[in-house]
Amino acid sequence: MAKQSLKKTYHRLRIDPVKRNYLTQAIMISVYIAGTMAIIAIAPKALELVKPLKRIWKRSQNQQKYYISKKIKDLIKKDLLVIDKNGNVSITATGENFLAKETKKENINNKADWDGKWRVIIFDIKERERRKRDYFRIELQESGFIKLQNSVWISPFPNDDLIELLKQDLRLQSEIIYFEATKIPEELEKILSRTFFH
Repeated sequence: MAKQSLKKTYHRLRIDPVKRNYLTQAIMISVYIAGTMAIIAIAPKALELVKPLKRIWKRSQNQQKYYISKKIKDLIKKDLLVIDKNGNVSITATGENFLAKETKKENINNKADWDGKWRVIIFDIKERERRKRDYFRIELQESGFIKLQNSVWISPFPNDDLIELLKQDLRLQSEIIYFEATKIPEELEKILSRTFFH
């Protein structure tokens, strides 16, 4: 995987974050280009790339730290990143392969490749679980969903495995409903098609 190609993706993320896995890509590209990076240096670099996330986290810097820290731990668990005893993070061979596949997906925005199904999420997560709710919303946005209403999100991308993992990880089973729809209001479909497909 050529670093020059990834650097182009890196700079493009600053202007127009990809619709799917953009925070994951920002973290992994930052680490890959650096070769190795102190774990405390990753969050500022990732946030610099994905400026739209700052709007989501405008309430609290602690939310930023919590979410990015959890995301890095998830990537380490998946063997995409590895951390040494000094707290320095580097990308694994598995991570390089994953990143190569993800960067190729950036160009797949052709409606002809779409299966015609809309993936819809409806959730009702109580205020006492606000931290989980905020985390869930950010995961939805990173995975290619956009918000129709506060608790209704939609995407054309298959996300069955992700949603099931989130439900288990956050212990939110009955609070989250996920289903596929082949027909939605015509005007809404036009707007969504313009949003998702270039």
